[in-house]
Amino acid sequence: MLSFFSKKINKVYAFSQLVMLDMILVSKVQAQSAAPSAANNIQGLAANASNAMSSIQTAFTVLCGLAGLVMVANSLNNLYKASKDPSHQVKPMSGAIGLIIGGLLTAVAAVTTLSKNSSLGA
Repeated sequence: MLSFFSKKINKVYAFSQLVMLDMILVSKVQAQSAAPSAANNIQGLAANASNAMSSIQTAFTVLCGLAGLVMVANSLNNLYKASKDPSHQVKPMSGAIGLIIGGLLTAVAAVTTLSKNSSLGA
């Protein structure tokens, strides 16, 4: 019984290897027919890399800005709770530190966006 399953598994493995080999050969043929010259490929690769880095920078800027705004809002809420707490159980120091860090994160996003859109950054 075990040999029956092992034969089936070997057949499935061999078939999957043939399919992968076929896919590799088809992709090689398509790549050779689609590539007119190496210079265009290198220029296209450089342009794609530049676009990808620009997208990553934009995403990082947006994430920094959002994280900074969330931290500022949370810190302001902590400071408000600390000011209204008569028993002084809520410490205002965490709110103040969060306000500074959130402000710096928001400033990074603002400076990056402004420098990218200004005449100096273009």
